[in-house]
Amino acid sequence: MSEEDEERHLLELLKKAGSEPDDETMKTLLKIYTSTLDWITQERIETVLADVDKSLWIRIVLQEMPVLIQEAPGWAVSLLGEEVEYRFELVRESLQSMPAEVQSAVLSVAKSEDYSSFYANADSLFQ
Repeated sequence: MSEEDEERHLLELLKKAGSEPDDETMKTLLKIYTSTLDWITQERIETVLADVDKSLWIRIVLQEMPVLIQEAPGWAVSLLGEEVEYRFELVRESLQSMPAEVQSAVLSVAKSEDYSSFYANADSLFQ
């Protein structure tokens, strides 16, 4: 895909996420966000995410945690930590309905040294 095509694709995703976000769009934006080194692209995604329903975003982040651990472990720590820190109850409620694989992945991130050194409430998520 050319740079122009990638830009067009990103703009389409951002527009869709801003008007009628769905799981697939949000997962694709998360993938782009965690795999790019372009902070301008990340900032554009963050701007759209600021207005997205937080329970939808948290559900997507949790569902993707097993993949993030493998492909972007630093982002797994950061994304989980931020959501737990600012939307603890939403994360805890969403986590209860997640499959065992997702719960296990979240637990492994929450119990990691990287996570616990930055986020004080790491253990409280599973109490």
